[in-house]
Amino acid sequence: MPRELPQPTRRTVERESRPSAFPVRFKDPGLHYCLSVAADASGARMTDLAEAFIAQGLSTFSLGFELEMEQTLADLRRRPAWTAEDARRDAEAFAEAEVTERDPLRSTMRAADEDPFGIAAAFGSSLG
Repeated sequence: MPRELPQPTRRTVERESRPSAFPVRFKDPGLHYCLSVAADASGARMTDLAEAFIAQGLSTFSLGFELEMEQTLADLRRRPAWTAEDARRDAEAFAEAEVTERDPLRSTMRAADEDPFGIAAAFGSSLG
């Protein structure tokens, strides 16, 4: 059953109606300088220009992401449908392999006071 989304409170609505702040710290001083020059040349504020550039970059990113998703969906649509008979056959093959194939993971029981690999010591506790 889907969970119900919480209802917005007055405080949430007020917070979402205000512009949000996201301070940017430039690791590359040259990038900050270029943004400053571009803002001066265009007459725009650096914040507005940075927001426009981020929006453009995200738009480009989302287009690439959308194309990848469309390709994935196309690949999935080309696959043959998995039928109930396929599910039954796969379940039978899995069950058969459980009893006929050698288990790739092997474990060995140890006495409670044995810690040959130092696992208990690594966690600072004792076994016993």
